[in-house]
Amino acid sequence: MGILAIVFSGLAMLGGIGTFFQLMILQNASRLFASATSTSNEIFTKAAAAAPYALATTSITFLFSVVLLITGIGLVKRLAWARKLGIMWSIFAIIDQVVTLIALVAFINPQTSILPVFSDIVAVFSVLFVWLPFPIILWALLSKTSLAHDFAPSAVVNVSTPPPAV
Repeated sequence: MGILAIVFSGLAMLGGIGTFFQLMILQNASRLFASATSTSNEIFTKAAAAAPYALATTSITFLFSVVLLITGIGLVKRLAWARKLGIMWSIFAIIDQVVTLIALVAFINPQTSILPVFSDIVAVFSVLFVWLPFPIILWALLSKTSLAHDFAPSAVVNVSTPPPAV
């Protein structure tokens, strides 16, 4: 699970960086194409209206990704705190995805999308089948009491201290 946490955090970070660059391009494109057709203006106006939401969700996702990266490194090393952090991250990630989905479908897409129904379908699909399964699986696995023993502080071998003399 630690390797998957590291991989997913890296992918989410790359996605966040890509979204940030898209927002920068969008701001400049709306100025460049100010004299474009009314359809283009509507597209740029709606996309610009979504920019604050995109920036907020991207920032939260990036923060979650950094925490997941730290968790993943700790899980690979089987550190006890990493298991606890993984469980907390999973719970917050599940709550974040549910809140994000509700916000997208109820508020953001109707105001900022040219095709709100299509945007809702994409949002529901991406949350249910891309973003939500990993936190649920991570939470379910790390919450098992049988797995807790693998992460117990006594399971970590300290090589700097010699064993007691018999």
